[in-house]
Amino acid sequence: MVRKWVCAALLAATSSAAGATWRTATSTNFIVYTEGSETSARALAERLEKYENVLRVISGAKTTPNTTPIRVFMVPSQTAVQDTMPFPSSGVAGYYDDDIRGSYTVMPRAGIEGDDGSFAQVVLFHELAHQFMFHNFSGAYPTWYIEGFADYYGTTKIGAKDVTTVGIPLENRYKSLNDNAWIPISQVLSARRYSDVTNVYLLYAEGWLLVHYLSTTQKRPGQLTAYLKAINDGSSFEAAATKAFGNVSALDAELRDYAAVRNHQVLDLPFKKLDPGPITVQTLSPAQSALVPFQIRLSAGVPAANFADFEQRLGSVVASYPDDPSALAVLSDAQMLVQHHDAARATVAHWLKVAPQDPRALMFQGMLDVEGLRVAKVTDPARWTAARQSILAANRLAPHTPRILKAYYESFTAQGVLPPAGAQNGLLAAFDTMPENAELRRMVASDFEARDMLDDAIDTIRPLAFRTRASGEQSAKDKARDDKLSVKYRLAGAGAKEETAREMLERLEKRRAGGATAAKPAES
Repeated sequence: MVRKWVCAALLAATSSAAGATWRTATSTNFIVYTEGSETSARALAERLEKYENVLRVISGAKTTPNTTPIRVFMVPSQTAVQDTMPFPSSGVAGYYDDDIRGSYTVMPRAGIEGDDGSFAQVVLFHELAHQFMFHNFSGAYPTWYIEGFADYYGTTKIGAKDVTTVGIPLENRYKSLNDNAWIPISQVLSARRYSDVTNVYLLYAEGWLLVHYLSTTQKRPGQLTAYLKAINDGSSFEAAATKAFGNVSALDAELRDYAAVRNHQVLDLPFKKLDPGPITVQTLSPAQSALVPFQIRLSAGVPAANFADFEQRLGSVVASYPDDPSALAVLSDAQMLVQHHDAARATVAHWLKVAPQDPRALMFQGMLDVEGLRVAKVTDPARWTAARQSILAANRLAPHTPRILKAYYESFTAQGVLPPAGAQNGLLAAFDTMPENAELRRMVASDFEARDMLDDAIDTIRPLAFRTRASGEQSAKDKARDDKLSVKYRLAGAGAKEETAREMLERLEKRRAGGATAAKPAES
């Protein structure tokens, strides 16, 4: 999965896209943004919903209402995809990331719209398979399985009459298997971190092959599920592998033979009907169309060094639509990001005059009121309660919105008190809505830790810890290089460097063996 990091090229691209007309196709789980035709927008939304249905049926995941659809931004080309990233990048064909504004993916329109089974679609399906796993599966999964799952389902093709083909082989994984030495499967199954294997590309390739073998051939039914369950029940990776697969050397031999087969079996699933559900297509207003590139940028990140130029360009667009709530929302968001609070107060005040019941405006108003009290070091509980009223009003108008629930919870941490049960429940509700969001997962784990609920804190952070590298896995040279780049491409609004999810997990596990006293929550 490619993480986000926006170079100067997009600053120019933003202005060139200002005259573009964008459309959205909104379905149950997705909002497709495209400059393509209404027909292509609807067709892509239908295909994505069908793919979601396939994943749900095969995995057995429960169907739950999605209050935060995934935003799928279709830009003209692969080069345009790379231009949306906050650091110079080449070779990226598309990417996905979670964001409190809503999870999103950026993909090239060329090669996806109207072309089922293209390489671009494989990349899109791969990234959406990651999102599906992180959103629907609460367990902790090894890296080889996370990537193998996305590779295996990423090549899915949905044909005529909804006959669906799953497990189409990946040529790039074949190439890795042919060009490199083999990693013993015992090492793959026991790998806790990237540095536990000699070649990360082989880890991915053999992970894909292992998922393919266990999912398609049915020669070892139930063993993959047993292995993952054992890990999540607390078994070591080695014990889980032995318990589930028995003689791991025998599995290694089987997989080596399977690697030699270039024409692997696929699964053809004749679904009676894959219902995409209702889809609404609309053409965005000139203001909304002009703002799409800025929306992408705010989610992907803007380097601090480029933010003044970004804010100036955004201000020029908003000046053309001074009373448009969408324009005022994006401008407020940008101003809040870099703590331009005086400017944000003016923007939000005008926004509330134009749209007094807009929950986003009310949320920002409450956040500004809370920040004002924090900066002034106000201790009067009544003033903090009053400051939260706009956030509560926003929640009444837009319940279950993760960002609003998060803002309410943070109003207590800004006050310097442990959030009460109502705020904690709101945070948990936000997390239930967006379990794929790393920021919410960290917050929930930290909240549990503050209440001495260490088992819950560990269970919450483990899935994220399994997906991230530990700080000690890099060589001194690589760490120095990355530290230099992180300074050069520091994102606007980025806070101080915090402990990684892996470091948090290790610290919590150590703390569980000791014990400490939790703080008392504030009164509701």
